[in-house]
Amino acid sequence: AVVIGNRDYKNTKNVDYALNDAESIKMYLTGVLGYREGNIFYMANATKGDFDLLFGSKDNHKGKLFNAVKPGKSDVFIFYSGHGAPGLKNHKGYFVPVEADPNYVELSGSPLDVFYENLSRLPARSITVVLEACFSGAIFEGISPLVVQMDNPAVRLDNAVVLSSSSGSQVSSWYDEKKHGMFTYFFLKSMHDRKSDVDRDGNLTFDEIYRYISDKTEGIPYYARRLHGVEQDPTIEGSYRGKVLVQYQ
Repeated sequence: AVVIGNRDYKNTKNVDYALNDAESIKMYLTGVLGYREGNIFYMANATKGDFDLLFGSKDNHKGKLFNAVKPGKSDVFIFYSGHGAPGLKNHKGYFVPVEADPNYVELSGSPLDVFYENLSRLPARSITVVLEACFSGAIFEGISPLVVQMDNPAVRLDNAVVLSSSSGSQVSSWYDEKKHGMFTYFFLKSMHDRKSDVDRDGNLTFDEIYRYISDKTEGIPYYARRLHGVEQDPTIEGSYRGKVLVQYQ
């Protein structure tokens, strides 16, 4: 598993709750989901070099994560909380490392399309990506939100699912009272609120998690509107939505 929280940025505003998000996710991975501590790459305030080291680069897809995967056996889980940004020229999405200059994100950012291309080459049993970040340009002052254009090869895999905090040109908001990203808070809540297991079969799937967090009266869309006056609709992509994340005892 890989867990990244980017809070302390050098060239743009901080993401106040990113480390809270990352630490809580790591706790759930070991405490609830059965991941061994030694199998988690935990990164606070990741640089561009860290992203390349973990996920590989455009020229070499064999990063640390690739080398840690047991072919056909590993269930890969990746979580990121921090800034995302669109390239203002190419309209592609980027993770924003802590030292990056968002105005030159095409040069200093970590490209989403390379990230997904390299994930699609992992010989893992399953791949789960959970992103607390928006790529619409909320990081910039005074520009209209953009919709990032992306071809995501990982989504075409039959063993992958990608859960994102907001869609299209939306921004991802915080839940100040809980000191978390709104999306991360509800994602964690879905795991311990048994109401999320809609068919009550004791297995919590990603489809059920998505239904729970995107509920218009109890989930993220309602609270984002109520607390911040913004539209925020999480998204789910990939064909492995039936994947069970939690088995209740």
